[in-house]
Amino acid sequence: MSGFPWGAFAAGLGWAAGAASVVMLVTFAVAVRKGVHRVVDTAWGLGFAAVAAVTWAATEAAGEGDPGRRALVVVLTVVWGLRLAAHIARRGRGHGEDPRYDALLAKAPGNRDLYALRVVYLLQGALVWLVSLPVQASSYGSGPMSALAWTGAAVWAVGLGFEAVGDAQLARFRADPANQGRIMDRGLWSWTRHPNYFGDFLVWWGLFLIACDAGLPAAAVSVLSPLVMSYLLIGGSGKRLLERHLADRPGWAAYTACTSGFFPRPPRPAPGNGADRPFPLSLTAGGKPHAVLRRAVVVGHRLGAREAQSRVEGEGARVVRRGDSLDDRAAGSARLGEKPLAQRPGQRGPAHFRGDPGEGVDHRDDRAQVLRTCAAGRDAARLREAMAEASHPRPPGGTQGQARDDAGPTGLRPACSSARSVRRSAARTRPPAPP
Repeated sequence: MSGFPWGAFAAGLGWAAGAASVVMLVTFAVAVRKGVHRVVDTAWGLGFAAVAAVTWAATEAAGEGDPGRRALVVVLTVVWGLRLAAHIARRGRGHGEDPRYDALLAKAPGNRDLYALRVVYLLQGALVWLVSLPVQASSYGSGPMSALAWTGAAVWAVGLGFEAVGDAQLARFRADPANQGRIMDRGLWSWTRHPNYFGDFLVWWGLFLIACDAGLPAAAVSVLSPLVMSYLLIGGSGKRLLERHLADRPGWAAYTACTSGFFPRPPRPAPGNGADRPFPLSLTAGGKPHAVLRRAVVVGHRLGAREAQSRVEGEGARVVRRGDSLDDRAAGSARLGEKPLAQRPGQRGPAHFRGDPGEGVDHRDDRAQVLRTCAAGRDAARLREAMAEASHPRPPGGTQGQARDDAGPTGLRPACSSARSVRRSAARTRPPAPP
């Protein structure tokens, strides 16, 4: 291990410990003044940025390390730390104390603030110092950079992308009031239940690869860092505690059955009959799944419920246009004084040519009206049922209840049923056509 500047590195460890301690003590003073200790989460990223900046200054003053590698690790660490700190600060703005810290400080034997200083702030400062060892060690390596350093930077970039995109997707999901109490299962969150934690995982293994590029001494000193971070993210205070908190939330069991716990992979199909899916596979017409809806269900698992709903509505609009064309043809026949094609003996005619609401009524006009009513309200559930019935005409003599069974297990909703009733009432009031 000769050639590594152990003396300068030991001095740099002291400077890094001092930087982490200052950040935590300043954060503690702010927390005591505000009466909220959740601000310590913001200090986590700031602590790493401070350690990287102080290490760069120390190596610059001592003339140690490769300038390119030193610049690379300080830029990567500061960018990651400041982005994380800004995200956590923005997320916690306007909120009270974090329930985790409430539960922890409830066990304080004496002064809550002093207990928090000892078990939260100082402990977190020590972890910042320990986890940042690759940043410190790689700054003192004197050899030129190789492809291994750039490989580490690429791994870091993938990790930062996973973390930033996952955080942004979750923030947009939470901002929508319609998602209150629901599980985020879209975007990267459909590939892994913790894309932000997986991003952190890659960030620190990428920085470790850069430390390996600085030589065997730097790699040996730094190897503990990614191992500790991996434990914290997967088995410590990250994934394990968060999933324990979410275990009782509706939909969580189905989400965990389909989505990887940590390492990303394509989502698995939902187990069972798909009752927990955004578009249940039980939507059938005449006992067979509607082809349009079946395609939308498959697409829905890949693109998310919102995109699949848009596709269903698009297909529904096409069926509505078919219904409109039926009305237009019937109206044209009436203007020309022609009998409808279905007026031949043994066949049924359109509702506005025959006044009987039961026998002898063709309900295509009713279905077209139902489709238009549902599409105008952008009600995907009603539209699915109306689409199913429009594609599978009812058998002769069927009742309204049977029509609901044919359309699916849930039946038509009140708004669609009322639209049909209006059409039928109008049909009853018209006199029968002359022979």
